[in-house]
Amino acid sequence: MSTPSTTSPPHRRRNHSTNPFRKAALIAGGCLALGGVIAIFAGEAWLESYLQSTEFRQRVEAGLGGHLYADIQIAPFKREGISLFSDSLDSEGREGAAYKQLKLRSLRADLNLGALWHRAWRVDFMNVQQLDLNLDVHPTSPNSTDAAPLAPKPSGWLASLLPNHTEIGTLKAERSAIQKGQVQAQQVRLTATQNKEDWDILAEGGELQIPGLPTLEISNAKMVLHQKALILRNSRFLFKKGGETTITGELSDATGVALDAHLENVNIDPFLSNWWQTRIKGNVQGDLRYKVPAGKPTESVLEGTIQLKGGKLEAFPILSHIDTFLGNPRFRSVPLKTASAHILVTKERAIIRDLDLDGDGLMRITGNIVIEGSKLQGTIQLGLSPSLIQWLPGTQTKIFTDKRDGYVWTSIQLSGTTNNPMEDLSEKLLLMGKDAVINTIKSVVPSGLPTPDPTKAQEAAKGVLDTLKAVIPGR
Repeated sequence: MSTPSTTSPPHRRRNHSTNPFRKAALIAGGCLALGGVIAIFAGEAWLESYLQSTEFRQRVEAGLGGHLYADIQIAPFKREGISLFSDSLDSEGREGAAYKQLKLRSLRADLNLGALWHRAWRVDFMNVQQLDLNLDVHPTSPNSTDAAPLAPKPSGWLASLLPNHTEIGTLKAERSAIQKGQVQAQQVRLTATQNKEDWDILAEGGELQIPGLPTLEISNAKMVLHQKALILRNSRFLFKKGGETTITGELSDATGVALDAHLENVNIDPFLSNWWQTRIKGNVQGDLRYKVPAGKPTESVLEGTIQLKGGKLEAFPILSHIDTFLGNPRFRSVPLKTASAHILVTKERAIIRDLDLDGDGLMRITGNIVIEGSKLQGTIQLGLSPSLIQWLPGTQTKIFTDKRDGYVWTSIQLSGTTNNPMEDLSEKLLLMGKDAVINTIKSVVPSGLPTPDPTKAQEAAKGVLDTLKAVIPGR
């Protein structure tokens, strides 16, 4: 009897691919991966659409408006990567704003998408081709309000995800025009970085115009822009004809303008009219203060003390007349050992006080001068070396009567205009010469003969002076 076979049936290999749970997991994973890819593209497409939407632009306008206390309008955005582009941004400052008007042209803003996690629209860097900024206070309208314009509120789940505030990093402007009252800057390169509520600003290049001063080239200007004030800190400017100035001060809506300028080796030509530029030479140094009270732009004042280094008087009118009478060629060009004055310039007049020009032993001029428009008036003292007038009899007893500081002095009254100055010294010298001739003639003419004609005596006086010139030493 045969024994039944006890051999086990062959072992069948388990097919995991037929495991319903495994299959479901693979399908689910693939779906999630595909869903993630779709979500990424969908999210990017949504972000692309949202960043270029009117709703987003209005939110940016409202966010910036609330941040800057301004009403803002921005041209439609275009997006490339993390950068947004717009043709223009126009802003009108409201009450409490740091400016009256701001215009940006051709701007690019680089977004920091990581700030979205903190619910912030953060612009790390903004570049603009043209910036126009008026820092005057915007006039308050009876219907004005401090409230910022409201941004459209997203509905549904977006309300809890979208940013609720705006942050700005650095702004760079390739060309800028800035105005504060009568102070203006043109073609300036600006770099501005936000520091809490203020802006730290670096200005380079371009020109600065301050009333009473020649146009300045901007080397570098460091500024801080508060809500209602612009502060300059050791800002360096160059004069086109040589020299430089360092300006520190504040332009404030509350107190007005107060700028302190230190001048160093500045050519005097830009401070003079054309007529005087050929007659006074040298470089100016000193300290000036420019002030404008708040709300009173016509009451500007420029005041300070200046010195003239390497100064020289060339064919100076009064000295030219002295040269005519004394015949000393050194008066045609007089180097100045020292020269200083206190100046005060307002809208109505320019006042030169404590004028002191020292010709190093040859002559000295002191006094005060007032210029109203082009009208010139004033009183100066002219001191000459006693040895120079010894050849003109009577001058030390009738004209140069004051002796001090090694000079003999006379008082001179100024009149005329800045382009046609007049003085009374020449007439005094001419009259003295005429009287000297008449007295001389009287002393030699027998009694009973007629007195010489004054006109002829004056002509004779000129002839005597011309004769004296020929024998004066140094001629």
